[in-house]
Amino acid sequence: MDVKSLQTLMQLQALQNLSSSRRTSTDSLVGNSDAFMNMLAVEVMSLLTEQQQIQSAAQSLSLPKDTSFAAHTLNQKTNTNIQQAVTPTIPTVGKGEYGYQSNRVHMPALGNKEKYTRYDHIIEEMGQKYNVDPKLIKSMIKHESDFNSKTVSHAGAAGLMQLMPVNAKEFGVTDRFDPRQNIEAGTREIRKYLNKYDGDLKLSLAAYNAGMGNVRKYGGVPPFKETQNYIKKVTNTYYS
Repeated sequence: MDVKSLQTLMQLQALQNLSSSRRTSTDSLVGNSDAFMNMLAVEVMSLLTEQQQIQSAAQSLSLPKDTSFAAHTLNQKTNTNIQQAVTPTIPTVGKGEYGYQSNRVHMPALGNKEKYTRYDHIIEEMGQKYNVDPKLIKSMIKHESDFNSKTVSHAGAAGLMQLMPVNAKEFGVTDRFDPRQNIEAGTREIRKYLNKYDGDLKLSLAAYNAGMGNVRKYGGVPPFKETQNYIKKVTNTYYS
């Protein structure tokens, strides 16, 4: 029995004592007083019984005594939803087969403009050959060169997937501006990083943008604004 229940019983006893001290000789008045006190006693006991049942059920479920079942369930659901909402994750790409279909290379974020579809056949071919999702390849091309095969960066990266001379040499590229050679080398490079980092897309993209040396140096994604923005842009397009 809690404090509130005890207080109620004490008030009831006080009323009974007061009633006894002020009884009159009128039978009808006595009868009415007794009837009132009996009704009050029944009501109080009913409330106490209900409260005890709730507390007993709460204890059996290890719930706080002052917490209702509905509130407990609602809080659990709300906390779960909040936790999911504030914990964004980027799924790993993995090493296995994707099982993608040929039309998956289309991305609503880019549309069907000729600029964004002219290399789809090469992207599909290299995706199947090296087991890299063509949608990922296309997302990278979008943010590497915006599908301009002739672009050159200030650092000397060239072509659709912005190959550096050292990477072009590693993969036997003779012309970095050739779309097929460029896309194949870029696909092989991102595949290499996906294998190295067990499918971790963030680390793989970080290595592609900033180099494996920097990923190793910082023990993860380097604190370079350019690299962090690159990862964000590519993943946003990829998962669109």
